[in-house]
This record gives sequence, C-alpha cells and structure tokens, in this order.
Amino acid sequence: MTPCPAGKTGIVERATSEATGCMDCPSGFACPAKDGNFELHPCPRGGYCEGAVGVMTPCPPGYYNDLLYGQSIGDCKLCLAGRQCPGGGVDSGPVCSEGYYCPRGTTPGAYPCPKGTYGGLQKGLKDVSECLICPAGHYCGVATVTPTPAPAGYYQPNQGTGDVEALYVCPPRFHCPNQGMVNYKGFHCTPGYYCPAASTKANQEPCPAGTYSDRFDLHDPLDCTICPRGFRCAPGATSKNSLITDCPVNHYCPEGAHATGDFAETPCPAGYKSAINGKSLEDCVKCSYGKYCLAGQGEVDCPVGHYCPLATESATQFPCPQGHYNAALGKIDLLDCLPCGVGNYCPAAAAAQTPCAAGTHNSVSNTEGSCTSCPAGSYCASTGMISAVACPAGSYSEAGAVECIDCLVGHFCPNLGTTKTLMEVD
Repeated sequence: MTPCPAGKTGIVERATSEATGCMDCPSGFACPAKDGNFELHPCPRGGYCEGAVGVMTPCPPGYYNDLLYGQSIGDCKLCLAGRQCPGGGVDSGPVCSEGYYCPRGTTPGAYPCPKGTYGGLQKGLKDVSECLICPAGHYCGVATVTPTPAPAGYYQPNQGTGDVEALYVCPPRFHCPNQGMVNYKGFHCTPGYYCPAASTKANQEPCPAGTYSDRFDLHDPLDCTICPRGFRCAPGATSKNSLITDCPVNHYCPEGAHATGDFAETPCPAGYKSAINGKSLEDCVKCSYGKYCLAGQGEVDCPVGHYCPLATESATQFPCPQGHYNAALGKIDLLDCLPCGVGNYCPAAAAAQTPCAAGTHNSVSNTEGSCTSCPAGSYCASTGMISAVACPAGSYSEAGAVECIDCLVGHFCPNLGTTKTLMEVD
C-alpha cells in the first residue's frame, strides 16, 4: 500500500492509483506525506499553507499570524508598533528591547536609539522621538540604555554627545575630579602643584624639588619658581607650608637647592664653617683658632697633642713635633707645644711627657722622640734619668743596664766605666 505524497490527501477507499485516490491539499490546510487518513489538518498559526504545497510556510520577519487556516502571505499580519517579530511568530512578538524603538513591522534589533540619545530602562518604544537626548556630562553610543558619564579628567557641557571621543579634555591649570562633569571652572590646581591637561586632582603633579609656587594656575613644571638662595625646597613647596626649609649650618644653598639628592645643600669645605641660610661658598668662613672643621661639620676643639691655627681641616692636621707635648684642648699655635724636658721623651702628637724608662736616659730637652739606652760601662737605675752613671771600679755593665755587676772572679776592673768587653780583654 502506497500513501498519498506530501501535498495531497486521500479521497476514497480502495483506490488503485494516486490519480483515483488522492487530490491536491486545499489552501489553508496542511497535508504531510504518509498521511493515510482522510482528515484535513488546519494550517497552524505562525504561517500560511498554499494549495497543493502541503506544509506551512512561516510568516517572514516583521510579521506574525495568530490564527489557523492561513492560506497565503496575505494572512500574515504586520508586527505591531512597540513589538519585534522574528518571523514565524504565533503572536504579536516580544516587547521592543531597552535601547531600541520598534515601529510597525520591526524585526529584532532593527532600530537602535541613535548616537546622542538613549532609551532609558523603558521597553516598547515605538518611534525614534521617544529616545531621550543624552544629557550634558555624558555620552551615548548606539542602542544606549543609560548614559555613560564622562570619566574624571574630562567634561562635556553639551547635550546629545554620541562618542567618548567627543568629550572635552579638562584644560591645563584645572582639574576634573568627578565623573559626569559639565564644567571645569572653579576647580583650580593647589599651590605647590601644577595641573596639565586631563588632570583628575588638585595636587596632580608637585612642583619638583628645588622649586616652589604659591600660584594655583600652573600647568607645567617650568612655571614653578626656582627655590631662593639660602633655602631648600622639597617637592610641592609653597612659601606658606613647611616644605621650604633653611639651609643648615655649615652648608650653603645656591638657587634651586633640593632637600635631598644631587642638588641638595653643599657642605662648606674642610677648614670652613657657616651660619644658617648660607647662600654661596663666600658665606663659608675660616674655622676659628683652636678649632678644626671637617667638611659640613662645624667647629670642634683642637685635641691635646695638637694645635689648630685658622682654617684647620682635621683633628690631626697639625701635631706637636717630637720632643714637644701639649696637654690642653684648643691650642692655636706651634708655640703652644711645650719642650718635653730632660729625662723624658715625647713622640709626635704627645699629650704629656713620658719619663725615660730605667736603663735609658735623655739629656736633650726638646728634640727627642725617644730615650737613649744607657751605654755599656754605665747604668741608669731609675726612670727619668738625664744621664748615665759610670760603673765604679770593681764592677762592669752592658748597654741598657739598670745596675752594675761585680767584676768576675779571675778578672779585674780597675777603672770607672768598665764594660764587659774590657773586663774580658784585661
């Protein structure tokens, strides 16, 4: 048994051929293939069924059909205003999306609100006139639902802006700290700072170290004022804040001095000092008599064993020469170094006399840095001896002796000052 083909329906029982048992499907009905009964199926909603076709043709986009038995495209209805019809719909379609408007016959996404307008959160708009003008301080691209505020650093005084590129850059000397700004006026830069174009805060960029400013209309670091001589200027300095500081003592600060780094204050050289607020090298004066000055360090009392004339550079620059000493601080001249005296020795930079040790002597007052060993044949019994004492007859000694030794048995020592060598020879 062979069923009637698609587009045809059975009409009689016991048919012997398609011609006698099948007929064309009538308009408004669907006749699928292999349908072995004689019932006609109504054309479903969402389209139409032309005669002898047998299957439904969907209504095209922008149309719908909510009724059965559609016979032609003329039975498809134009999509209602405020709705969007994708085609093949069985009702008037979903409400027009946010950011779009839908006149009659609209397909999905066909009519976005144009640049410079927005749809708001309202659905079902029917005409472009229902799209709202983008407010000042914002921009609205195609199909915008809610306006986008201008970012910080920009502003927009006009309505109807469609692109972010159409926003105005915040001009130099001002700052635009907020989103959605319509005006920059009154938003000045903070003194001590400068504001280039697109600045977002009043203290956008500090005047660099070595400069300052009390103005609020700067846009370039070159607009900042050079720090005056005798002072140091940290970044962001003004004449009213604590970032301008006095040049410290024993230093000088030319124009543009920083508080730190390569252009900080310059120390007075060794041997010189200065008061506060030094402006140049000429403000560094010689270190006082009896004092020494390391570079940038100020005056220190001259140490014992030394003397310090004007402009002395270090504690050890002028030591008392050997054979002299100095026991007091703050001496100023070589004449303040006293002779060491006989019976003593004084190396260079001596702070006090040192008595010659037993076995040594010194008979020179002011040139010796050490004592002389007692010669053989004599002795130096105590400390601080000026000269050696000859050994008496009957005794002898070697060099450096603190006492004489009795002449050995089998030898004789008839004279004063006998040495061991003389004793053994005799």
